[in-house]
Amino acid sequence: MRSIWCSILFILLAMPRTSCAGYKTYAEIVDALNNLAAGSAGYAQAFDAGDATNGTKIRAIVVSKAAAVTNTAKPDVVIVGTIHAREWIAAEVCLAIAKDLIDNRDNAATVIPGFRDMSYQKLLENVEIVIIPVLNPEGYTYSRNPGGSPDDNDPAWPGHLFKDWRKNQRDTSTLAATARTDAGAPGDVGVDCNRNFPFQWDPPINASKDPTHYFLYRGPDPSSEDERRECR
Repeated sequence: MRSIWCSILFILLAMPRTSCAGYKTYAEIVDALNNLAAGSAGYAQAFDAGDATNGTKIRAIVVSKAAAVTNTAKPDVVIVGTIHAREWIAAEVCLAIAKDLIDNRDNAATVIPGFRDMSYQKLLENVEIVIIPVLNPEGYTYSRNPGGSPDDNDPAWPGHLFKDWRKNQRDTSTLAATARTDAGAPGDVGVDCNRNFPFQWDPPINASKDPTHYFLYRGPDPSSEDERRECR
């Protein structure tokens, strides 16, 4: 099942994304997690995994038999979505995975490939699955609605730029060694959290240490970002 989920995720990430229509707001994603947990008969618990850069709570859900955030007796499987703000569909896939697990919690017949041929029921008896649909909630919200306007197509904002937004919402202006020379949006804001992991933090390509406005800016130090530190 794990391989199937991964295949679906990569296919959906490749789909064109021209409008916010059909994609949940972050508030709606939080509500969806809370509702899934409330209707799970004890098989899920929604919780705050931590804070994003400017204080937004990163909502998550743990799915398992007798689910509990503090349970250390079972091994964990962690599924993370939307570390890049623009990857809206990843959040929807994470919600779908959580719902699938909860809906099939008593299913002892269907075997899940990739999990040692366990059924849904056996999997949830032996493993805790932690799902974080949106690791970068502030970047996600910004990519959908940067001007604060209810109109996704607000002409005051170059939508194609912001729908491709990857980073979080950290103010990086004081970290810039190289000043910007262009007048284009969005300015010195954001760290690419997927480039902020300690492993390969300083590669020769595909990550920027300066200028900070570059869309692959890795941050001032490994694991400098709150969002990255919550993914551990």
